[in-house]
Amino acid sequence: MEPRKDLIVDIEKYLENAINVYNEKGIVEKPKYRSLRNRITSLIETDFESIEKHEYFLDYFNQPERRIRRVLLEKSLEDDYLESGAFLFLLNDLRGIANWLN
Repeated sequence: MEPRKDLIVDIEKYLENAINVYNEKGIVEKPKYRSLRNRITSLIETDFESIEKHEYFLDYFNQPERRIRRVLLEKSLEDDYLESGAFLFLLNDLRGIANWLN
């Protein structure tokens, strides 16, 4: 599979598992999340069907409000505790990214 489609599958797997881990242990699997984030930011034009689709994805991904919330989320992840609101943003952000990548 191509990197973008592999990433979509991995995001979906992470989302399925993340809720269970958070509910049972109250934690986020930080290394897995950060690996996904690195893969998302490493996508290039050739990973998409067209330049336009890549640009639309970047427009979505780089919306100022989303970027600010991601920075706040990263700061929260430095601690072992993640508030439920930040966790919900993490889930919604990854779902949105997977949808846009699809």
